[in-house]
Amino acid sequence: MVIRIMQGDACRLPFQLRQDGTIVTPEMITDLEVTVGNLRKTYLDGGITFEGECWYTYLSQVDTKSLSGSEYIRLRIRYLDQPWVAVLGKRMAQLHVDANPRAEVL
Repeated sequence: MVIRIMQGDACRLPFQLRQDGTIVTPEMITDLEVTVGNLRKTYLDGGITFEGECWYTYLSQVDTKSLSGSEYIRLRIRYLDQPWVAVLGKRMAQLHVDANPRAEVL
């Protein structure tokens, strides 16, 4: 899946996480990290939220001004119930950021 935005846009990116068909909820994890290019958001830091059955990460206007071209949205999840430290990564989607060098924060 490819998501298209422009530098200077602000957007909330939704994603669902499932493990063996079960929706992953905050009670099942120690932390969750989403990276897009040089940006990093985590659940513990408040950069990722959970509502209903969906996770969200928010990219601000300042965030998207630092992105350009195509970047992969990647996530890493650390589960709570593992007897060892297990951190699993996954590439979720591709984010294409159109150039808008004159964009200012509104």
